[in-house]
Amino acid sequence: MLNFLKFQYDQLKKGEIKSVIINIVKLREVIWFNLLSLIYLPISFLLFLISKLILIRFAEIPTNRLGHFAMEVDLYMTNKKLQNTKTIDIFCLEFQDNFVSNHKLLNEFKKYILVLPRILILPLILNAKRYKILSYQTFPLTKNRDRDIENIIDKTPVNLTLSNEDIKIGEEFLSKISNGNKNIKFVIMIIRDSSYLNNYFNHVNKMNAKDWSYHNYRDGNVDDYLPACEELTKLGYYVFRMGQVVSKKMDTKNPMIIDYAGNGMRTELLDIFLASKCEFCISNATGFDALAMIFRKPIIFSNYAPVASVPSYSKKFLITFRHHYSKKLNRRLNLKEIFDEKLANIEKADEFTNNDLILQDNTPLELKEAILEMESFVRNKEYENSNILNNEFWKIYSSMIKKHDLSYRHGDILARLPVKFIERNKYLIY
Repeated sequence: MLNFLKFQYDQLKKGEIKSVIINIVKLREVIWFNLLSLIYLPISFLLFLISKLILIRFAEIPTNRLGHFAMEVDLYMTNKKLQNTKTIDIFCLEFQDNFVSNHKLLNEFKKYILVLPRILILPLILNAKRYKILSYQTFPLTKNRDRDIENIIDKTPVNLTLSNEDIKIGEEFLSKISNGNKNIKFVIMIIRDSSYLNNYFNHVNKMNAKDWSYHNYRDGNVDDYLPACEELTKLGYYVFRMGQVVSKKMDTKNPMIIDYAGNGMRTELLDIFLASKCEFCISNATGFDALAMIFRKPIIFSNYAPVASVPSYSKKFLITFRHHYSKKLNRRLNLKEIFDEKLANIEKADEFTNNDLILQDNTPLELKEAILEMESFVRNKEYENSNILNNEFWKIYSSMIKKHDLSYRHGDILARLPVKFIERNKYLIY
């Protein structure tokens, strides 16, 4: 407590009055829920006494970041079905999580899981964490947050089913876009930029607002994807650029490329509908692609970094990596060097800078070739195709994550690189 008060005093001296107020409010919540947990203690021990007859457990749902929200709940639901456990599981929103990234998605999940107000559940979770004898009464949703390290996505059906009314709304939207054809083929594309966290998330979620610039290395330039989008439209696809808040609009007059993120069309329901009905998803690894993932859609993860965190767990995933250019060596690093120089697992922009490293984006040509390869695989359902270079790359990758104790992030490695990408970038291997 003394350290907390000293920190607030230091913040006041710096003029950070808003930060101090937020921290005091958070502290008040911590004290309040801990006091409640003492009042709830008899309930916790009653549940302990009846646990051999009926096992009731509690857990928190992370709702403020869409990727974790969608994937962690979906992986929990999937595992629950696979394991056929007889527990009664009850949920609340995560402690001090005052923002729901998609209310419609939460309502869809509530059709399958029981979510109660935090004031009823969180004190019981705190008791379970405080007393070893009660520890079984709470549990993590997954084994590794939003990562499918058990490779269950490819083995299981979709958990969520939209209502006929919701589907009708989605189809009416598609008909409006395409002059009457609700059965259009389309691809969704989500390219991360800083606007969502900095300009929207921080505004609506002031309790958890902070400087998100350490994530800026993950940003992408949507214009680099335009050549691929143009080619997809020639093949008969519409392309929807997804997102809630974006820094710039797409520079195109092609009527089949829809800047859904920037033209006022976006709704929470349509986000889910489009993810559920798309042919595949183009992403540069950001939270929205989890919606496509929970509907078991093929995804191309472009411009990926950090290397060690690649979503390797589905045969429907294609990966292109950002090029790691060393200013010291005046060249791009190969895969072994990225790992051995401890660069594969860093997740802050300044850490790349401090290591004299420049993350170079994939070129428009690299992106176009990779995305068109994804289109071919989806159209022909040839998800398991590979080649010698792919096999060699993943052999090295597997040895590196084992060598550097990063295997906990992966199950079986099923993803692959686009053929032309690895052929153009053999330096990654040799």
